[in-house]
Amino acid sequence: MNGNRDTRKIPLAIVGMTCRLPGADGLAAFWKMLVEGRSAVEDLPADRFDPELYYDPKRGVRGKSYTRRGAVLADRRFDRRRCPISPSLVRKADITHLLMCQTAADALRHADMDPLDLPLRNTGVYVGHTIGSGLKGDYDCAAGIEEAADCLCGTRPFDDLDPQEQQAVIEELVASVRDRLPRRTGDNADLSSHVAAGIISKGFGLTGPWMAVNAACASSLQALLLAGRALQRGKIDMAIVGGASVCGLDWLVLFSQARSVSASESRPFDHRADGLIIAEGYVAVVVKTLARAAADGDPIQAVIRGIGVSSDGRGRSLWAPRREGQVEAIRRAYGSDVEPANVQYIEAHATGTPLGDATEIASLAEAFDGVFPAGKKIPITS
Repeated sequence: MNGNRDTRKIPLAIVGMTCRLPGADGLAAFWKMLVEGRSAVEDLPADRFDPELYYDPKRGVRGKSYTRRGAVLADRRFDRRRCPISPSLVRKADITHLLMCQTAADALRHADMDPLDLPLRNTGVYVGHTIGSGLKGDYDCAAGIEEAADCLCGTRPFDDLDPQEQQAVIEELVASVRDRLPRRTGDNADLSSHVAAGIISKGFGLTGPWMAVNAACASSLQALLLAGRALQRGKIDMAIVGGASVCGLDWLVLFSQARSVSASESRPFDHRADGLIIAEGYVAVVVKTLARAAADGDPIQAVIRGIGVSSDGRGRSLWAPRREGQVEAIRRAYGSDVEPANVQYIEAHATGTPLGDATEIASLAEAFDGVFPAGKKIPITS
């Protein structure tokens, strides 16, 4: 156990990175958007959110979202020229997983590596990811519509119909749904979440472990932790770490029921903050130990000297984060060889919800209590 604790002090290096985000396809575009102070938040297009079916400005309406705001990619097409994996993998993959694979390929090129001819095959792939496009939901809806139609029983005016009319209504409903939605066949895509990592490993011919990690908002952080520990213990030679997220109407409805989304804009740490904005994007970084990266002559973009994670434990819910868990995560990130007083900037989670922001500020204040000299200001954003 002591050996494992010692390896955690081994610094890591990011040698390649890229992003594909709303309003910014690539690092240069993302930086330009930040410098210009632009936002990619807008009313969602009709092909991503049907307001007639799912929008109601009143809060708490079942099955509805009180916001139509979001941030989505302008172009979700997969470019096989940028990611020339086998046609069989392309045919079997969800578009979300293909875009994650393309992002990983771009990150490797940023590190001056050929994705299809990597010198280090013992490379692990770790992707923070929950669910792909709406295709899986379409499959499930088409398969289960008969059972769902039974929910009409016991409702009015359905119960006022005679049995023959009821059967006709159910048959029409089932037929209309199945005519509109795709059906599963033996040659359908594998839409499982783990494919977000598996397609990268298989497409690039890697031999290291691969996995998708679902830890809600901490998914990509957990993926980085797993990759870092594997590198530090010498289990792998290199890691591709990423995050893949889709702005789906299911999330809009879910977070609307929790009343944690904003109907206008995301305003973290602002007195006007009234919720988060659902968005999507793809990010990938290529990671080695610092010593290996230096020895290989890689372009070192950043150095990671500590990673800390924790859990809220017996918290009230996902919507009510606990200060104690956040403080513990911060303290775990700063070991004996990492000096908190050297911090110059904090990139926060900052959900933009009054409770979430207040909890995070309180956690940071406690974790860094007494660290900085009086009057020193540390920029904080999200």
